[in-house]
Amino acid sequence: MALPSRPFLCLRHGTTDWNRQGRFQGLTDNALNEAGLAQARVAGQRLAGVAVAAIVASPLRRAVQTAEAVAAALGKEVSIDAGIIECDFGSLEGQSIRETMRWRRSSAAASSSPNTGRRSALCGTAMAGSWSSSISSGRCIRCRRAP
Repeated sequence: MALPSRPFLCLRHGTTDWNRQGRFQGLTDNALNEAGLAQARVAGQRLAGVAVAAIVASPLRRAVQTAEAVAAALGKEVSIDAGIIECDFGSLEGQSIRETMRWRRSSAAASSSPNTGRRSALCGTAMAGSWSSSISSGRCIRCRRAP
């Protein structure tokens, strides 16, 4: 994996109701809640004075709303890039993360082979046009570009 040729900021979207409820969100197009809108405005205020060349967001509403709040504070436009959209959690969309993980642990414990060979589906959205990784709220966030 090639490293970016110049620095970039990777900013996660603000809070949605499903974030607060601890649900898998993935491609479900949830909007920011009031707390998330406030977080986005604060992010824009904190980035004031930072030289930002471009603001890029996935097409999901929560990412666009966050990007628009930051862009307004910086006097920039938002570009939409479907290549950085959130992971598709399939049948897990809307399900409780806690209950899903509890079920997975109990299923693995009941199995003769605790390693089911399945890869964890935890990943996240980001506003970036390159590759990166970071940690947000104790969860792994993977910034990625579509092939």
